[in-house]
Amino acid sequence: MPKFLGDNREPLRTPRREHQKQTRITHAETLEGLDHHVVFIGIARIHRVAFPLADLAKIAAAGTVALVVTWSLAGDAHDLVRLGIAATGGVGVFLVAAVALRLIGPREWDLITTFMRRLAGRVGVGPS
Repeated sequence: MPKFLGDNREPLRTPRREHQKQTRITHAETLEGLDHHVVFIGIARIHRVAFPLADLAKIAAAGTVALVVTWSLAGDAHDLVRLGIAATGGVGVFLVAAVALRLIGPREWDLITTFMRRLAGRVGVGPS
């Protein structure tokens, strides 16, 4: 008899019990995930919240334009200054496209400007 089996052959039965236990845990996790989805869908329907597919398409369009601009400004350069200019241009184009597509309204613009002021204050640039 192999050494790892021992005298009572318990290791032969243990994996099956562990597999059954793991199966029960997996089923419980699946049901819990299903419960969360049902609750999410129920709340969305009660409050009449729709999936923002149009906004996601606008974000993708703004991101694509920013990517094209950044890529064209950067080219094949590995110079940090040129890459910084390209990144700044890409962010600027994304913001302009987001405003033009009405993704950024007054509320979001206030959040952006507040964040930039706080960031400048922490870094030590500009008025504090």
